[in-house]
Amino acid sequence: MLRTLSRLGLAALGLSLATPACTAVARPPYTGPAMSERDISVLVQNRGWAAVNVYVVRQGMRFRLGDVRSGGEARLRVPPSLSGTMTELQVLIDPQDGSPTYTTDAIPVTRGQEVTLRLGNVPALSSFSVAYRPVGLRL
Repeated sequence: MLRTLSRLGLAALGLSLATPACTAVARPPYTGPAMSERDISVLVQNRGWAAVNVYVVRQGMRFRLGDVRSGGEARLRVPPSLSGTMTELQVLIDPQDGSPTYTTDAIPVTRGQEVTLRLGNVPALSSFSVAYRPVGLRL
């Protein structure tokens, strides 16, 4: 019986020593590269009940920028391949709960600006603003 207890003790000791090696190491959140002064970004503030997928519409085609959870916000970069000659930006919001999509009017924008899009429960009542982004802002 004493032998069994000592074996159990050794097994427990081995498990307690091995467990910390298996735990995940906390890492700081990835912030992405610093945005260029020439990049166009879209800051989506989702105050609606549903998470949404965010797209840029160009020449009738949509290009996915990312998604934003309900009650959250995300700064999304418009790829340079799309923003190179862009003078107007159209954003399509596709709620993940199956609600109808919403596409903004054409928003006049130039390189180095950020469009802030504020979404509510009724996407058609959303609002936006355009401003120059502080230099060195990270995604």
